[in-house]
Amino acid sequence: MVFIVGVTIAALSGPNGILTNATKAKEDNAKAQVIEEARVDILSKQTEKMGESPTAEELEQILTPKYGTLSNEENILDRTLTTQDGYQIPVRDIWNGTVAEETKTLISKTEPYVGYYADLEGDGEIDGIIYADLAIGNTVQEGSIGTYTITTEDTANLKDYYIKEENHADESGFGIKGVIAPLEGSNGADRFYVMELADIDGGQQYSWYSNNENLTNLETESEFGKGKSNTEKMKNLWNNDNNKDEVNDLWGHIKEGWFIPSIDEWKAFAGELKIDEDSYDTKGLNSNYWSSSYNVYIPNFVWYIDFLLKATGSMNMSSKKFVRLSTTF
Repeated sequence: MVFIVGVTIAALSGPNGILTNATKAKEDNAKAQVIEEARVDILSKQTEKMGESPTAEELEQILTPKYGTLSNEENILDRTLTTQDGYQIPVRDIWNGTVAEETKTLISKTEPYVGYYADLEGDGEIDGIIYADLAIGNTVQEGSIGTYTITTEDTANLKDYYIKEENHADESGFGIKGVIAPLEGSNGADRFYVMELADIDGGQQYSWYSNNENLTNLETESEFGKGKSNTEKMKNLWNNDNNKDEVNDLWGHIKEGWFIPSIDEWKAFAGELKIDEDSYDTKGLNSNYWSSSYNVYIPNFVWYIDFLLKATGSMNMSSKKFVRLSTTF
C-alpha cells in the first residue's frame, strides 16, 4: 500500500508528474500569449514606420509597462522581460529582427527652447520643464513677478542636445511640447535650467531653517545662476549643525543633483513661462515657494515667491512654505 502511495505521489508531482506538467503548460501558454500580443504591437509599429525596424526605445515602450519589466542589459535584445505573472521571456524570443538606430536631430543653438520638457538622462522619463536657455539669455525689466537677467554662455562651450519626442502630451498643465535630451557623449557646459513638475514630498511644506538662533554665515545670493551654490552652501551648513531639524527643515529633503532656486531664478521661471496669479494653479503650482536667497536686510528672513499675490516677499526662516527643486542640464 505504501508503495502504491509513493508511486501515486511521484506520478502527480515528480519531474514528469501530472501537476508539474500542468504548471509548465500554464506557464508556456501565458508566455506564448505575451509573445503573440507583443509581436502584434511590434508589427503595428513597423507598419506605422512604413516597414522600418523599431528602435530600442520603441521596443522598450512597447514591452513596458504593458507586458512587464525589462532587465537592464545595454543591448535591448540581450534583456529579459519579466511578465506581470512573474514569467521570464528573453526579448529575442519576442523580436529577433534588427533594431534601428534612433534618429537624433540636434537642436539649434540660436533658437530658444524655453517651455520644452527635459529628459535629463535620455531614458524616456520627463524630469521637468525648461525655463531658461543660456544660449539665448534674456533681460526682463518687468516680468510676471519682477525683473531678472538670464545670463548667456558662449554657444561653442555648450553641450549638444536633440529632440527626443516631438509632441509630448503631459498632464502637468504646461501643454503639448517637444522633449529635449542631451546627446550622449557630448561635452560642454549645461545649457538649460529645469524646474520639476511637482513639489517635493507631494506638496509637504517645510521650514527654511527651524533653528534660527545664533546662526552665522547664512548669507546667500539672489541673482540668477546662484541657486546651485546657495543650496550647496546651506546644505553643508545645515549638515554640520548639531541642532538641525531633520524632519521640518527643507535642506534634508533635497535629492542629489537638484537645488532650491534663487529668488531671481524663480522670477525667471515665472516670467519666461508666463506664470501669474491667474495661471499658476493650472500648471500644478502652489501659491508660494521658498527660494534659496537669504534677505541680508532683515535678520533671519528669507525671500520667497508668491504667485497668488504676484510678488516676492521675505519671511522668517522658521515659517513653512512649499518647496520645488530645479537643476541644470
